[in-house]
Amino acid sequence: MAIGALLSIVPLMPGPLLVWGVGVVFAVIDGFERLTVPALAVMTVLMIAGSTSEVWMQFFGIRMEGSSCLSTIGSLAGGLVGTFAIPIPILGTVIGMVIGALAFELMRVGELDRALKAGHNTFRLYVVSFAVEFGASAAILGVFVLSVWLTR
Repeated sequence: MAIGALLSIVPLMPGPLLVWGVGVVFAVIDGFERLTVPALAVMTVLMIAGSTSEVWMQFFGIRMEGSSCLSTIGSLAGGLVGTFAIPIPILGTVIGMVIGALAFELMRVGELDRALKAGHNTFRLYVVSFAVEFGASAAILGVFVLSVWLTR
């Protein structure tokens, strides 16, 4: 589980899902005696929030900063292209996302200042979403440890 939490900082690696999956396997093997159903429900909510943070944080964050939905689409598309086109882990994804948001916003409004702001917002939200993903993984691990500790 700790390794899964650490893997949450790697792009395209579902850290919260890995940590949650280990917990579910443990619960099934143990017959849900040590990991209770309410603890598993909390772990599931944390897993969903952490696993989807890159998507919903980009959407809500960019919209709150005044950029468009097109910036979100550009950042997601650019992130995918950057991940495979620039074979440097994490860096390729980040560069692709920023360039994608910047390019799409530049096409939309034609103003370099607004496009640069969209690129900056994309980078900032990307970093925050990784923090949320890692935090969710750590919280899942914490709920697991607490449930197992309290039911021993």
